[in-house]
Amino acid sequence: MEIDAVLGAKGILIYASDQSANPQDNSSIILRNLLAVLAEDERQRIVKRLQDGMKQNALQGMHNGGTCPYGYQLEELEHTNPAKKKAGLTKKRLAIDPATTPIVREIFENYCFKNMGLREVRDDLNRRGAPSPKNGPWARSSIRAILRNPKYTGYQVWGRQRRVKEFKNLLMPSAGEVRKKVWNPPEEWTWSQEPTHEAIIPKEWFAKVDKVAKNRASSRVGRSRKNKKDKKRDYLFRGLIRCDICGRRLQTSFNNNMPYYRCLYKQDYGYVGEASKHPDAVYLRGDKLEEAIEKGVDPVLVGGWIEELKQEKKELKQQLKEEMNKLPTLQRKLDIEKVLEKIPDMSDKLKTADPAKKRKLLEAFRLQAKYDKNTGIVKLQVELSSALSHFNPTWSSGTCRWTDSNRHEVALTGV
Repeated sequence: MEIDAVLGAKGILIYASDQSANPQDNSSIILRNLLAVLAEDERQRIVKRLQDGMKQNALQGMHNGGTCPYGYQLEELEHTNPAKKKAGLTKKRLAIDPATTPIVREIFENYCFKNMGLREVRDDLNRRGAPSPKNGPWARSSIRAILRNPKYTGYQVWGRQRRVKEFKNLLMPSAGEVRKKVWNPPEEWTWSQEPTHEAIIPKEWFAKVDKVAKNRASSRVGRSRKNKKDKKRDYLFRGLIRCDICGRRLQTSFNNNMPYYRCLYKQDYGYVGEASKHPDAVYLRGDKLEEAIEKGVDPVLVGGWIEELKQEKKELKQQLKEEMNKLPTLQRKLDIEKVLEKIPDMSDKLKTADPAKKRKLLEAFRLQAKYDKNTGIVKLQVELSSALSHFNPTWSSGTCRWTDSNRHEVALTGV
């Protein structure tokens, strides 16, 4: 129904083989909307059946798919459904991995009973070269994921996360939607009544993790992460900047009423191996980067672009001149004045533009940035053809010169 309205507003008609020849006929519109409602209802029923089936499969002790928890390996079993068994399908269940199970148990012991924090546990594992879930250095996030996984108690747990759909603009659903996973509160999780696989830790240890985490959080003086998260901030370059040293995306941070982008690779992975070569912290001020972009870049680096723009402008002027010569002199003058009045001053607009609109502009150009702390240079890459196709400009004749998919790179210094 939403598609009908959006396409209709653009003059695009929807034809269906099982409907009348006139798509704008009232009966066709009503039938199309009715079929859309029925299709959505059936989709919801299918989703519900799939979720119920996966829930029962999990509570029977079977693995529904996805990454196997570190410390376990998957054991194949015969399928309980005769038809699927005949087709060669199997079910999978968690089984102890002798090589990594002791490490999981050690992580819980160190955190719960030896007063070691995430960073200390991580550094100890990296120092000893213990194998990690991703075959690289241990990170605090990996240890936190292990400590928060109830499956190590031997019970299967269903419903820890759920998928949600959020519209980018509630007043304009046609603007698109974002689907993501969110964590459900622990009281909403569904636990199997009995253990379904061999446990690595007692259930009491898992409960103790939450108590230890809360006690340590309450002991931090002058820090309130909750208050920081409650206030949503807009970061213009969120997810667009990478550290040129390690290649990771820079995290967002708000300090001294300023937006920053930072890389804490060494803090996340410790001070051993490759992480030891990384600076302790890489910080880039967002306002300085934005100011540098608004002021422009070194003309030498974008000389090629400028020449292309000049040539494009020359050709368009010639096309405009040929068209204007076909009109009476007075009408031609009035048309030119109207066109000039409608041309906006983009430099002033960018300075005062809403951050959300600025963000859309960067996404249209598919901007990517890399920051090298050692040189103080931010390298920007944009796709001009992407931006032009995104905005879909209309030309009287001819084609845009930037029809390739090449990236064009510039460098900003002093940010």
